[in-house]
Amino acid sequence: MEDLDSARYYFKKLRLAEELCNGDTETAKRLLQGEFHDVLLIKGRFKDSESTRYGLFMVILSKLTVSILGNYSIIAEYASVYQTKPLAPWRTFLDAIQKEKGEIEYDEEMSSQFNNALKRFLEIKKVDQIIEWIDVNAIKELTDTFTTICNDLFQTDDIEVVIDFEPGTSVDVFEALGIRPVFE
Repeated sequence: MEDLDSARYYFKKLRLAEELCNGDTETAKRLLQGEFHDVLLIKGRFKDSESTRYGLFMVILSKLTVSILGNYSIIAEYASVYQTKPLAPWRTFLDAIQKEKGEIEYDEEMSSQFNNALKRFLEIKKVDQIIEWIDVNAIKELTDTFTTICNDLFQTDDIEVVIDFEPGTSVDVFEALGIRPVFE
């Protein structure tokens, strides 16, 4: 009976992976076996030089659709926000953003503006360029890009940004957040 449950679970996951891979069964199998990562998760934190503004952000990019699947951020005046390190696994990092939002007063308007600015900037800059930089581990270019986004939004040139990224799968992202890539 346990083998039957395992088989059902695998085929249920395979169907989901196929759907998230636009029907490509071979890519879906590679995804489930850990041989292919179709999602990139960029995590970052920032602060201004006067330590009056702190922020966390996470961007989820799809390599298959070359698009932004989602982005999350929090901006506040509390240093506790800056304690979360981008090197943390993406689920831990996102949990920290959500936890901070539930525990402190944060600037909802600025956080929303940051999410919108991030999305616009990445659409203009081209998601494929960001994906290419990640593929070649061009961390300086990535950091400079996100520093520019922050500096432009806050109309300053003294924002310190630290970022990290990790590969993931659309299956994990869908199961955790309900987000799926949209194929045109």
